[in-house]
Amino acid sequence: MAASSAPAAVAIRKIVARRVSGGQSTAQIESFLESRYGVGILLRPPTSGLSAAVWIAPSVAVGAGLLGLGVFFWRRRRLEPSTVPDEDRALVDAALGRTRARATGT
Repeated sequence: MAASSAPAAVAIRKIVARRVSGGQSTAQIESFLESRYGVGILLRPPTSGLSAAVWIAPSVAVGAGLLGLGVFFWRRRRLEPSTVPDEDRALVDAALGRTRARATGT
Protein backbone atom coordinates (compact mmCIF):
# COMPACT_ATOMS: atom_id res chain seq x y z
CA MET A 1 0.00 0.00 0.00
CA ALA A 2 3.00 2.28 0.54
CA ALA A 3 3.68 2.37 -3.21
CA SER A 4 0.03 2.62 -4.27
CA SER A 5 -1.22 5.84 -5.80
CA ALA A 6 -4.88 4.94 -5.34
CA PRO A 7 -6.88 7.71 -3.66
CA ALA A 8 -7.80 5.48 -0.71
CA ALA A 9 -4.14 4.55 -0.13
CA VAL A 10 -3.07 8.20 -0.28
CA ALA A 11 -5.79 9.16 2.22
CA ILE A 12 -4.80 6.39 4.62
CA ARG A 13 -1.11 7.34 4.42
CA LYS A 14 -2.07 10.93 5.32
CA ILE A 15 -4.13 9.71 8.28
CA VAL A 16 -1.25 7.54 9.49
CA ALA A 17 1.28 10.37 9.07
CA ARG A 18 -0.93 12.79 11.04
CA ARG A 19 -1.47 10.30 13.86
CA VAL A 20 2.23 9.37 14.03
CA SER A 21 3.19 13.05 14.25
CA GLY A 22 0.51 13.37 16.94
CA GLY A 23 2.34 10.79 19.03
CA GLN A 24 -0.07 7.88 18.71
CA SER A 25 1.24 4.32 18.94
CA THR A 26 0.99 1.71 16.21
CA ALA A 27 -1.73 -0.10 18.16
CA GLN A 28 -3.76 3.10 18.52
CA ILE A 29 -3.46 3.89 14.81
CA GLU A 30 -4.41 0.33 13.81
CA SER A 31 -7.36 0.40 16.20
CA PHE A 32 -8.59 3.67 14.67
CA LEU A 33 -8.23 2.38 11.09
CA GLU A 34 -9.94 -0.90 11.98
CA SER A 35 -12.86 0.92 13.62
CA ARG A 36 -13.24 3.21 10.62
CA TYR A 37 -12.63 0.79 7.73
CA GLY A 38 -13.14 -2.69 9.24
CA VAL A 39 -10.69 -5.56 9.78
CA GLY A 40 -10.08 -5.83 6.03
CA ILE A 41 -7.79 -2.79 6.30
CA LEU A 42 -5.25 -4.80 8.29
CA LEU A 43 -2.49 -6.61 6.44
CA ARG A 44 -3.20 -9.80 8.40
CA PRO A 45 -6.83 -10.21 9.52
CA PRO A 46 -7.46 -11.76 12.94
CA THR A 47 -7.40 -15.55 13.14
CA SER A 48 -10.14 -15.96 15.74
CA GLY A 49 -13.88 -16.27 15.68
CA LEU A 50 -15.58 -16.68 12.33
CA SER A 51 -12.52 -15.57 10.38
CA ALA A 52 -10.63 -18.56 11.83
CA ALA A 53 -12.79 -20.79 9.63
CA VAL A 54 -11.30 -19.11 6.57
CA TRP A 55 -7.83 -20.11 7.76
CA ILE A 56 -8.79 -23.64 8.88
CA ALA A 57 -11.23 -24.74 6.13
CA PRO A 58 -8.62 -25.30 3.37
CA SER A 59 -6.53 -27.54 5.61
CA VAL A 60 -9.57 -29.53 6.67
CA ALA A 61 -10.70 -29.90 3.04
CA VAL A 62 -7.28 -31.16 1.90
CA GLY A 63 -7.12 -33.57 4.85
CA ALA A 64 -10.60 -34.92 4.13
CA GLY A 65 -9.78 -35.33 0.44
CA LEU A 66 -6.58 -37.25 1.20
CA LEU A 67 -8.41 -39.42 3.72
CA GLY A 68 -11.15 -40.13 1.16
CA LEU A 69 -8.60 -41.09 -1.49
CA GLY A 70 -6.81 -43.33 1.00
CA VAL A 71 -10.04 -45.13 1.93
CA PHE A 72 -11.00 -45.47 -1.74
CA PHE A 73 -7.71 -47.08 -2.74
CA TRP A 74 -7.56 -49.22 0.41
CA ARG A 75 -11.04 -50.63 -0.23
CA ARG A 76 -10.29 -51.10 -3.91
CA ARG A 77 -7.18 -53.12 -3.11
CA ARG A 78 -9.16 -55.39 -0.79
CA LEU A 79 -11.72 -56.35 -3.45
CA GLU A 80 -11.33 -59.93 -4.60
CA PRO A 81 -11.21 -60.50 -8.33
CA SER A 82 -14.52 -61.74 -9.61
CA THR A 83 -14.83 -64.98 -11.52
CA VAL A 84 -16.77 -65.18 -14.74
CA PRO A 85 -19.10 -68.19 -15.09
CA ASP A 86 -18.33 -70.50 -18.02
CA GLU A 87 -21.76 -69.81 -19.59
CA ASP A 88 -21.02 -66.07 -19.71
CA ARG A 89 -17.55 -66.66 -21.11
CA ALA A 90 -19.07 -68.86 -23.85
CA LEU A 91 -21.61 -66.13 -24.74
CA VAL A 92 -18.85 -63.52 -25.06
CA ASP A 93 -16.68 -65.85 -27.13
CA ALA A 94 -19.62 -66.60 -29.45
CA ALA A 95 -20.41 -62.90 -29.84
CA LEU A 96 -16.77 -62.10 -30.55
CA GLY A 97 -16.65 -64.94 -33.09
CA ARG A 98 -19.64 -63.49 -34.94
CA THR A 99 -18.09 -59.99 -34.86
CA ARG A 100 -14.78 -61.27 -36.21
CA ALA A 101 -16.58 -63.28 -38.91
CA ARG A 102 -18.42 -60.14 -40.08
CA ALA A 103 -15.21 -58.11 -40.00
CA THR A 104 -13.32 -60.58 -42.13
CA GLY A 105 -16.26 -61.21 -44.45
CA THR A 106 -16.53 -64.95 -43.85
